[in-house]
Amino acid sequence: MKRGLTRRFLCALLCAALFLTSAAAADGDAGADNYIELKYGMKDDEGVRQMQRRLIELGYLSSSATGGYWDQTKEAVALYQASVGLPVNGKVATAEMQALLFGTGNGGGSGQTVETVAPVETTPAPATPVYESEIFELHYAMEGSDAVRRMQKRLKELGFFGGGASGGYWSQTKEAVAAFQAKAGLPVDGKTASVEMLNLLYSQAAPSAVSETVDPLKAPVIVDADPTATPAPASADESGQTGTPAAYTELRAYVENEAVRAMQKRLKELGFFAGNATGGYYNVTITAVELFQRAAGLAVNGKVATVEMQERLFAADAPNAYSLSASYGELSYGMENNDQVRLMQRRLSRLGYYTDVATGNYYSATSRAVAAFQEAIGFEVDGKVATTAMLRILYANNAPAFGTSLEATPEPGEEPTSEPAVEESTAEPVYTELTYGLTNNEAVSALQQRLKALGFLSCDATGNYYSKTADAVCSFLSYACMTGDGNTATVEMQRLLFASDLEAQVQARWAAQNAELEEYAAASTDIILYPNNTGEQILLLTKRLVQLGYLSGEPLETYTSDVTEAVMWFQNSNGLEADGIAGPKTLSLIYTTGAISAAGSMTGSADVAPATTDGTAYHPVIRSIRNIDFFSSAGDKYFNRQTGIFCDGAQAIVTDVETGISYQVKRRGGYNHADVEPVTAFDTWQMYRIYGLQWAWTRRAVIVTLSDGTSLAASINGMPHGNSSISGNNMDGHTCIHFLNSRTHSSDKVDAAHQAAVATAASMSAGTIQARVNAQ
Repeated sequence: MKRGLTRRFLCALLCAALFLTSAAAADGDAGADNYIELKYGMKDDEGVRQMQRRLIELGYLSSSATGGYWDQTKEAVALYQASVGLPVNGKVATAEMQALLFGTGNGGGSGQTVETVAPVETTPAPATPVYESEIFELHYAMEGSDAVRRMQKRLKELGFFGGGASGGYWSQTKEAVAAFQAKAGLPVDGKTASVEMLNLLYSQAAPSAVSETVDPLKAPVIVDADPTATPAPASADESGQTGTPAAYTELRAYVENEAVRAMQKRLKELGFFAGNATGGYYNVTITAVELFQRAAGLAVNGKVATVEMQERLFAADAPNAYSLSASYGELSYGMENNDQVRLMQRRLSRLGYYTDVATGNYYSATSRAVAAFQEAIGFEVDGKVATTAMLRILYANNAPAFGTSLEATPEPGEEPTSEPAVEESTAEPVYTELTYGLTNNEAVSALQQRLKALGFLSCDATGNYYSKTADAVCSFLSYACMTGDGNTATVEMQRLLFASDLEAQVQARWAAQNAELEEYAAASTDIILYPNNTGEQILLLTKRLVQLGYLSGEPLETYTSDVTEAVMWFQNSNGLEADGIAGPKTLSLIYTTGAISAAGSMTGSADVAPATTDGTAYHPVIRSIRNIDFFSSAGDKYFNRQTGIFCDGAQAIVTDVETGISYQVKRRGGYNHADVEPVTAFDTWQMYRIYGLQWAWTRRAVIVTLSDGTSLAASINGMPHGNSSISGNNMDGHTCIHFLNSRTHSSDKVDAAHQAAVATAASMSAGTIQARVNAQ
């Protein structure tokens, strides 16, 4: 009986399957199975010709249907893919894309009357609430990541992703990210899901695969306390620039009014806002306000647009997003996936010269836009080369919109000048500190282009801050009479790097340093100074050690144990034998401009370098960073040698805040600070990498992740010394970890350099460090 029922059930399933198959075949004209994939480079192909005709019909292609799949067709395909939410790859027209292209809901181009899929007014919120502190940049090739898994689920909800939420960031996820970026008007990369992108993705303002525009988050509207004081709506003047509101009142997030609309229009003009001016102050607008505040050097709080901020925003010399991030390096036809080309395309689009997607590829559509802009500003019309001079005008606030020409006042003189002077933006460039591990960053790309132009960098500008960039920064610092290890491009260094009078400033710096050294004219360099010595020569030596950052406090007349440690640190950092005795070699170097300071020290002199060792990189979870006093009652909970979480014998993971490199240590003792050793040979190698493959006494800011998940601010040195207890880890000796108010063992004093590094670690964002960890 049961066998009979089973047989009848299977027969029913088979019949249903046959019915569905025949139904699908009957409807095959609209399916993807009837189309053959078309690829860039095909010649005189009828399938390509049919596709070109359809793209022409919909307004995506302006050339004729030749049957040849070349640049113009590639750009048209990419534009169409972006408009319908498909992965953007103009070089391949998939069967799926062609099915959409020749169907009814195909998303017609400008000027076409084509049935389109109705936009989705709102998109579902993510299944799991996402908090701002949990959002950090995600990168291609990450595996087993909960953050990637959450992103995949959200992309699937919005219709961009068809796979399973595996937590692995590979090809299918990359294509989904690229499709979302294109739909949202963000830079299309696919391999990097930026914090900006993720904030939009998890908001209800996120576009779906079938929506036409990015809608603002629909939240309850908060009525202004004083609606009568709301400024009048902005109007556009004859040049198309948004007019200045008659009055300003402070605007806060989650309101909807005409003042917000005026602010959005102005932010869009300046390149900070990519959405539509809806009058709703929601997530996309909050991000744009934050970007402008940073550019203008104002306090950053995207949820409040102060009166001061609005006055700056509507000023004629307000900073724009383009001029701040562009490096004005010459761009030329044929460049692909280039951030500076993408930036230029966005600016040309804003001015009305460019109507396609900002792909970063410099081909025919971009060339036409460049040529039109060159004509508008009176330059020689070429189109294939965007010169530095052209870009400076393009990114200035007075750049002419399409259909207008450059208006500039001629320089005064007896006769009018043949070429009017170009008024450049008067906004002071705003720099932010750049650190090792940053990826796909326009400011890093600008830094690289400038370093390359000056001969310090040989590779192309990628926007990624890794070893080659660090080496180039280090070389520039040495040239410019500045200190640093290359892993950080400070604001001061960038101001000097981009200065128009760079050479004069560098010469002045060297002259000032030489003048400083004149005060050491009485120093002897052919003597030997020992611990416990006293006198004028010790005073000169300690004064120089303080100046170079190896010794804190006031100069001393006695060669104390602190001076011995400082001399050893100087010797290690400058490639000398580290014995703590100031002999002729040490003294002959320390009073010269060639002396490496504590801030710039990256070299050491440990006799044995560890062997290269393979292993799996650690990816600790960086939680809210705590700064615990080593000798406090709270510190006892963590640092007590017998009962603390980080007691003798306990293990922890140490993460360098600049590079994101992590290694595991085991505590072996230490009563004023923690004495530790790397657990394995791979751990030693990871630590060695942090110090640029050279041991050094240099203090570095780190996060120590304990066994209970606590993240503590700390500082390390990178010089193996003393005894060791772990064999097989490729390191003889141990190193030290200092926490808040830790002291040295020998002098029982707080080390200022360690405490400065601890403070740096405590001030870091957990999300920023996590992103660097995840990039390993």
